[in-house]
Formats: sequence, structure tokens, C-alpha cells
Amino acid sequence: MSGTVESLKWSVDSDGIIGHLIESQNGTLSAAVKELIMNLVDKGSTKCEITLRDDYFSVVDNGIGFVDREDVENHFGCFGKRHEEGDAVYGRFRIGRGQIMSLAKVTWHSHEFKMTADYKKNSGGYELEVNQNEYVDGCTVYGQLYNVLTSWDFKNTVDEIKTFTKYMDVEVVLNGSILNSSITDVKWDYEDDDVMIKWEPKRQGCGVFVYSKGVFVKEISSYIYGLDSDVVTKKTLVLNMARNEIAESDPTWGKITTLLKAEAVRRAKHSKRKISEAQRLSLINQIICGDYPLSEAMDLKLFKDSRGVTFSFSAFKDRLFPITMSPNNHPLADHIASSKSATVFDVRELSRWGVTCCEEFLNLLADLFMSEMALCDKQTRRDSGYYLRRIREIRVVAYEKLCKGISSDLKILKTKELSDRDKAARNAIQCAANIMSKRISNILNINVHKRKILIGESQIAHGWTDGETYIAISRDALSFLDAGRYGMNQMALLLLHEYCHDESDVGSHEHAEYFFSKYHDLTMTMDKSAELIGHVASSLEGDYRTQLSKSLLSVPKFCDADPYAMSSDVFILNGKGRLSPFVKKLLECGREANLLDYNKKGKRLTLVSKTSKHFPLVEFLSNMMAEDGIDLPFFDYDSASARIVNNASSLDHHEHMDLIREEYKASVGILIEGWAYEHGHCPKAACEVINSLFSRYSCGAQHLKQVILNDSKTDVAYSESVGEHYKTPVFETDKIKVDYYMPTNIIGERWNCTVSRDELASSKAERVQFVVNSLKNVIGVLKDNDEKRKVLELITSASFVDSIVD
Repeated sequence: MSGTVESLKWSVDSDGIIGHLIESQNGTLSAAVKELIMNLVDKGSTKCEITLRDDYFSVVDNGIGFVDREDVENHFGCFGKRHEEGDAVYGRFRIGRGQIMSLAKVTWHSHEFKMTADYKKNSGGYELEVNQNEYVDGCTVYGQLYNVLTSWDFKNTVDEIKTFTKYMDVEVVLNGSILNSSITDVKWDYEDDDVMIKWEPKRQGCGVFVYSKGVFVKEISSYIYGLDSDVVTKKTLVLNMARNEIAESDPTWGKITTLLKAEAVRRAKHSKRKISEAQRLSLINQIICGDYPLSEAMDLKLFKDSRGVTFSFSAFKDRLFPITMSPNNHPLADHIASSKSATVFDVRELSRWGVTCCEEFLNLLADLFMSEMALCDKQTRRDSGYYLRRIREIRVVAYEKLCKGISSDLKILKTKELSDRDKAARNAIQCAANIMSKRISNILNINVHKRKILIGESQIAHGWTDGETYIAISRDALSFLDAGRYGMNQMALLLLHEYCHDESDVGSHEHAEYFFSKYHDLTMTMDKSAELIGHVASSLEGDYRTQLSKSLLSVPKFCDADPYAMSSDVFILNGKGRLSPFVKKLLECGREANLLDYNKKGKRLTLVSKTSKHFPLVEFLSNMMAEDGIDLPFFDYDSASARIVNNASSLDHHEHMDLIREEYKASVGILIEGWAYEHGHCPKAACEVINSLFSRYSCGAQHLKQVILNDSKTDVAYSESVGEHYKTPVFETDKIKVDYYMPTNIIGERWNCTVSRDELASSKAERVQFVVNSLKNVIGVLKDNDEKRKVLELITSASFVDSIVD
């Protein structure tokens, strides 16, 4: 007996399918309102007024509404009835109204008909009320929401309705405000018979917004095409039931994707090698899919390493070191990449290329070039073959192997583990960090707490922080402070980097978008009063110099010593690099008097001297000679002055004083030379000490330098000043400054006035007279009467006279 074949129709459970149609569309209130707006457009409405509250809504239109009971039962009461060709702009199966039913108890009031759907109480149907006394034109839809909107949800709903209705042909009013304008008023960047496109560069990072005949359908991430744009079709797109996805078979949509891909490529080619992250990811997708040849993107920075540094294939193929894959945000990855031990890709980056390891990544690149070789012209095949060979030469190294021998420990050092120079650097950086916290507070208008500066040790980080109480600086990074002004700027940038971390960066080196935004705002402020890096770096330089001076440590070559404190010199020794006993004794005397410090390493002697205090070289020499039973007579200025007054002479005071000095130097010189010969010292160096006695306005430390250079018993080749400045201010106003120890010829050059000889008499009265005469000459070149008056008042004051030291 043979079987039979029948043709049967599908059947559905009407109650079950209606419930599914309503519940499966359960989405947002804004999407449900969008459906109501599309329905009123299908009914011929030209205006839509929406009222929205946190628990209530209404949508009023001026369309034809529901004209009779048959219209209500066939087109409102029936789900899934297909629209006839041309009777609707948007509708297809009359199911869209189900979205609002799942969110609220809703009433449709059109003409004399009221249809109320309360899905939670009656999921199987609706109530129909007919009342001629409550007739309305068009249709009004209103309802009580099942769930009250929060303020956040309310704002989002309003914003989404604005977006959804931006290009609709009907006027949409929400809570009294018109949301859209005529589509004909828009200046489109591209338009044909099917589609209109407006590029939106001001809306960066939002992606592509697709509108089907003016109604929002979906948002495509900017990472897909690397674009921000609005695309509006002139034909209705084929959509899914929820109207939030487009059928891939829709020819209009196929045309749109082709246009978007072409624009992405065009922009990348004209980007002059600089592309955004969205463009980068978009091009990666197109290259992987074969829509864009890799050989045409050789100079675009498509690759990104673990540090976030991007580079092109042209640069990648020429690298001599291998590649490896690290876990995301691994603390050692940045160190390995920076040391150029390998090109480090993290898991996240390789996943964007659709691979899970470096081997698959290289195979992908090779496959892309092999595909191009089969399709392209002879020259392109030749280039692709070369690139293919270079790819096959790239080695892959296990990340764990590269990590061996590298410690990820971040160690905080105790104070007792720090050298004096480390402490000086720490103190200076602390002052700079305090300034930075205050300035950041002013710029961002928030309270940024000061963070304590600690010194640590790390192989992988210059600095780290807990995001709140401290910033640790690697001991190795302290060398920035001795490397020049650029090093000060580097340290200021490092401090800012750590201040931009609001959370601990220990164990991770990930930087969120807010970090880069904050860092950008703080470095790019154009307000001079709020400038950050330069101000902090400048303060850091001054504080570091001061801290070194306090500890009698040598200052870096690039900066002067403290203008009123320090002089730094380096002596390069030859031969065996010996220091004579005489020089050693002078250095030790200076160190004991806390006037200098020195350090000798090999053939390099570093000498740091205080210049703001009297440097008693002659006293040191006298004490050394006294230990050997020889008394060195001192020069008595007062006796010499009295001798000049009592002996009439044709010589002026200063010439006569010079003769007396030379007599003294000749007499004591014989005594010093005899002592030096007897005890094996250099006579010339010993006699040089006496010269310092008659140069009171010069730095005593400089005479010690001359003693060392003139000492034949010391193997010195030459010296170089690291930084020196030895001015002691005696008089200062708003406009002028005169320095007692400044050579008078410099005063003359600065103030265009003639002063007497460089040497000053010993008596206080004569020194006062000298300074007063000099200032009178200065007054002569001042044009401001008020300034002249201030100078005269100061000269005659007792405090001025007392300020001139004995």
C-alpha cells in the first residue's frame, strides 16, 4: 500500500503569538514612542505633539485616525495583518503598537472610539468604548507607565526621542519644544536617488546613525567604518520586527555599506599617515575581510604595541628584534617594549586582528600578501613577495622568556638607605609636588591633596602612586635632575603623570580615557597664570640647587650655584692624581669650618665652597705655620691708614696704601717661602694665600682655587667651573642693585658711572664713603625723582651704614 502526501497550512496559537509579539518587542519607552510616531505618519499626520512625564505620556496627531469600527477591529485589534502596497510609509505587519503595551496601560482615542489596553491585567485583549460625546480629530494616544521613570531614564528618553525623530517629515514637538527641522534645510555632503549622507566631524566617536526614511534605525560603532555620519535613506529599509536591524539583502543597505567603506579608505589615504583609533580599527576590519589591500596601507599606523604606540607595516618589517604577546596591562610589557628587546603585542591588540597568538598574526599577514600576489599587477606582486619574505624572517619569542631576570617589584626605600644627594633631590621634588597639587587644584577647580614624595627602586617604572597619599620616584629617575633643564621638565611631567592617576597604578600600567583627558587639559592650558610644567620645572631647579647648597654638594653643570651661597669647581688631575699635604690641609681646614666640601675620585677633584661667608685662608695658613713654631704677622689696615695720614706724600691715599701692602707681602713672603721650603710645600702656592688678603670683594673660595692651581706639588692639569656666582647684596631698590663685593669696573659698566679703584681701604669710614660715592654716581643716571629720593634716604640711614660689614 503506497503512502499519501498532503499540503497543509501552518497554524498558530493566537493567544500565545500575540503575547509573544507584545513581550518580544519589550524595549525602551523612546523606541515605543518612535513606533507611535511612525504609525501616525502612516495615517497621514503632518504634526505630532508629545507630552512626557515620569509616569505618564501622550502623543497627539492630526492624521485620519480610525475612521469606523471596522477600521478599529481590522487594523487595531488584529496583529500581523500585512499592509497593502502603498497604504503605509513604514508599517508592514501592524505589530509595532505592541511595544508600548508592554510598558504602560494605554488608550488610543480617535474620533468617537477609545481602545484601552492594560496588558498586565488583560493580556488577551482590549476594551473598546464608543462615545459620540467625546469626539476628537486625528488620534491621541496616552497612558500611565507601569514603572515610574528615574531622572536619569527620563533624560535619556528625551534625548533618544530627539535622535529618533531628527530627520522625520512631520513636525515633532516634545513638551512644547520642536525637535526637528525640515529635511530640505540640511546641507548634505552626499546625495543620490536612494540616500543622503551628512558627515558629522563635530560628533566624534559616535559612529554612523542610520535613518530609514527619516526614522532612526540603528547606530553603527565608529570602529566599524572609522566614521561619524548621519545616513538617511529616501526609501524605506527592510527591517526586522523590532525595527532595529537591517536586512543584509536590502539593496539600499548594500549601497550604503559600499559608500561608507569607500569614504573610510578615502579619508585614510588623505590622513597623511595620522589616523584615529576608530579609523585604524575600521581599516583592520576591511583588510582582514579583503575589502582593502594591505599593500596600499603600508605607511598607515595600523599596528599598536603594548604601550599604545602605533606604527606602520613599513616600520614593522624593518625591525630587527622579534615579536611576542603579553597579557593585557602586564607590568613588564612596557619595559620590554621600551628596551627594544621585542615588539610586544598584547592579547587585546591581536584579537582585533582576529588572531590569538603571534604565530597566527604572522600567518594572517602572509596570507593577505599571498592573496594580493594572485590578484594584482606585476609590480604589486613583486612588492608583496618582498613583504612576504620579510614577514617570514620575523621571529616569535615566548613572553615568559623575555620576563626572566626582570623584577616587577616596586620597593620603597627607607630614609637611612638614601644618600645625601638622594635626600636633596627628594626634598626638592617634594616642594615641586606641593606646587603642582596647588596649581592642579586651581586649574581643575577641585581640591587635589598633596602627596608625599618617596624614593624607591624599580626596574620597570620611573614612578608610581597609590592615587591618594604618596608618589614614589625611582632612584634611577633622580638622574633627571642632574641632566639639564630638560631633565627638570621630564621630572615635572613624571609628577603630573602620577597626579593624573586617581587610583593606584601599582601592578598595572593601564590608562583609561579620563586619564588622557585630564593629562591633556593640564598640559595644554594657555593661561599664563595657570601654566603648570614650566613653572614646576623652574621651581624644581631652584629648590634642587638650594638643597644641594645646604648639604655642600656639587651643583650640576647646567645651573649656577645658589647666587648668594655656592661655588663649584672641578679639578682634573694628571700624573698620579696626587694632592699635596699643603692643599689637603687647607681643604680639611675649610671642611672643619663648614665652608667647603670636596670629593676626590681618581683624577677628578670636586670642590664646593660657600661664597657668602668670609673665607679665612690667611688664618688657615697662620695656624699651619704656628704648629711649626712660626708666627705669621697680620696686616693692620688701621695702622697703615694712620701711617699714611702722619706721613705727608705726593701720592694719593690709595697709591700710598698699595706701597704699604707690597712691603708687607715682600716681608711675609720671605717668611712663608722659608717655611714652605723647610716643610716640603710649594712656596708659590703658599704665597698665593697672601694675595687673598687684599681682594676683599672677590670670593675667598676663588683664591683657594688659585692656590690649588699654583701648587707644584699637586698633579693638577686644569679646572673647570661647574657653576659659580658670588655676589653679596648691600644695597637694593626696585630698580637698581649694587653689590659690595662686586668689582667696581662691573659697577661702572652696569651704571655708566666712574668709580675709584677696585680695592677698598680697610677702615669702615672709608668703605662707607666709597659706597656712598659710587651710589651718587648711580643716582646721576636715574631719571625717576622718586627713585632718587629713595636712594638718598637709604644712603643716610643708620641701617645702611651698619650693613657694610667690617
